[in-house]
Amino acid sequence: MSVEQWQTINNIEHLTDLHKTIRTISVLTGIDEAELKGYGVKSLGTIYQDLNNKIDLKEEFHPIFKFENTLYGFQNIDNMTLGEYVDLERLCKEPHKNLHEIMSIFYREIDTHNFDNFVWKQAQKILVNNKKTSNIFKQYKVKKYDVDERVKTSQMFKQLPAQYALGALAFFLGIANGYINITSPYSTKKEKRKLESQQIHNLQVLQSIGDGLRQFIHSPNQVFSISQGTKVSLI
Repeated sequence: MSVEQWQTINNIEHLTDLHKTIRTISVLTGIDEAELKGYGVKSLGTIYQDLNNKIDLKEEFHPIFKFENTLYGFQNIDNMTLGEYVDLERLCKEPHKNLHEIMSIFYREIDTHNFDNFVWKQAQKILVNNKKTSNIFKQYKVKKYDVDERVKTSQMFKQLPAQYALGALAFFLGIANGYINITSPYSTKKEKRKLESQQIHNLQVLQSIGDGLRQFIHSPNQVFSISQGTKVSLI
């Protein structure tokens, strides 16, 4: 299921149960709704159940992936700019609607990387053999944030697998919670003054984003059930 398909079938709460079934089948199969309305109710129910059984939307977090012959990498939260935080906060107020745009903030084209480095490849083999992993985020840098480029990329990301997007949301939420918990000891005014004002603002934004995403991730209104497990892939 693509991000766009997932967005469509998660925006049908205003429809009756029968119309939800017709819309979902149409989105996932490409069959026109007018044609589906000529099917028997029992047949529609069987098709819907079959689709529901076959589609397994388990969250998958991939630090990097190749799409349309371009390598994209997840933006390290340590390197996010104020512009990224502000846009992310705004878009996460309606995460269902803006999922493709959120993804274009999380992921950008990789500018430089070490994946072709012989030493790194050999080190990776050793780690894999010992069932260990390295910090993949240190092995690449993404391009500078650009709003126009984000808008352009977001349209392409509508065709990404939905499980990639859901995994990225869950991963980001986990990081945001970690940052907030780490800084929780800074509770007094004196301690807060030790932090730069921009860092405090970023943490406040993270809290806001986290609150919105937490409700979104555990939303009971999703048409298909979603596992909370995550999968990390180096490539």
